[in-house]
Amino acid sequence: MTLEVKGWLFAIADDADLAPQIQILLISLSLLEPPADGKFGPVSVISFRKFQELAKTGETDFLGAVTANKQGLKIVLA
Repeated sequence: MTLEVKGWLFAIADDADLAPQIQILLISLSLLEPPADGKFGPVSVISFRKFQELAKTGETDFLGAVTANKQGLKIVLA
């Protein structure tokens, strides 16, 4: 499987607070194996996309307001 890394993925990976916050949620939903190390790589991306699919966010290629809301994230989206 080839993952296309887009700008939003770099934004998550580069955010020292956001990446582990998302990983902790994915772990709590059994979509990602621990630990939440803050390294938002291919395994985290696959888990994140699975969350979006299961939650029916309609946002499969980006982190948008619907996904953030369904994850309970406290972030401001530009």
